[in-house]
Amino acid sequence: MYIRDVLRYKSLFYRGNPASIILSLIGMDGYLAFKINDYYILGEWFIGAIILLYILYPLLTWMKREYKWVTFGLVILLYILSLKINLTGMVSFRMLPSCLISFYAGMLFVEHRKSAEKYWWIAGILLVILKCIEPGNMNIKGHIAGFLMAYMLYGIGTYLMKINIINKVMKFIGGDRYFGCCFKTGMQNNHVFRKSTKEKYCLIKMYDKI
Repeated sequence: MYIRDVLRYKSLFYRGNPASIILSLIGMDGYLAFKINDYYILGEWFIGAIILLYILYPLLTWMKREYKWVTFGLVILLYILSLKINLTGMVSFRMLPSCLISFYAGMLFVEHRKSAEKYWWIAGILLVILKCIEPGNMNIKGHIAGFLMAYMLYGIGTYLMKINIINKVMKFIGGDRYFGCCFKTGMQNNHVFRKSTKEKYCLIKMYDKI
């Protein structure tokens, strides 16, 4: 699209501000497009939000480990404030505290994902109820719906993957490289060494073959 517009306007900086192309180089053009007349070359607005969240991730992980409930309360507080106060002019759903609460919910979900294998159907019922509720704050409703859907789909997916034919088809479609990346990541984060001796041996042997 950028090349097309360059050819169309016969200028590398057809928006008039050469400096703003830096935002495209660092992936923030879409996220800041509401405020800055930039080139908006890369994907969607949430790419910038994802970049910011992963910059915050090490700090968030440390805070969650050392001050679990304080961190939880702080994330909730920042989200509530973002609903009430908007100093930037950005749509509230796209503001960093709004993105942060979904990101943090995902971190918590990883810790408690086993429960989804048993109670995914409850999330399904709650989704139906949520759908029937009159539209209120779409920001809040969107976050709740997103979490419930992720919870439900994870539970259903885990159940389906226990069916041999589905498991084989999904592995064939996904390929071995995906599982290789998972094992490498696990090894790098020392998750493997929390397993039993037998599990360690199997995982390490698979890792060596990747």
